[in-house]
Amino acid sequence: MRPIHDRMPVILWDKEGLAAWLDPDQNAARLKPMLAPAPDDYLVTQPVSPLLSNVANESADLLGALPADVLFRGTSSNTLSGKGRNGT
Repeated sequence: MRPIHDRMPVILWDKEGLAAWLDPDQNAARLKPMLAPAPDDYLVTQPVSPLLSNVANESADLLGALPADVLFRGTSSNTLSGKGRNGT
């Protein structure tokens, strides 16, 4: 993750870990071991549209990888229009 971002996501491996992480009364000492990096082969990266960075954009099309032809020419296509569910 370091080449992409300076923060690592917390990986919650099971329901117990999720419950502990979300519990506002949880002891911090119990949570600290959860802050270990994920195995190198666990996370994958893929290019995505810059439209994904704007919370106003709400389209299922933003969930997939950015097609190579769009990646290399910039952006543009109706799937990357930046229009939300209401068409704006």
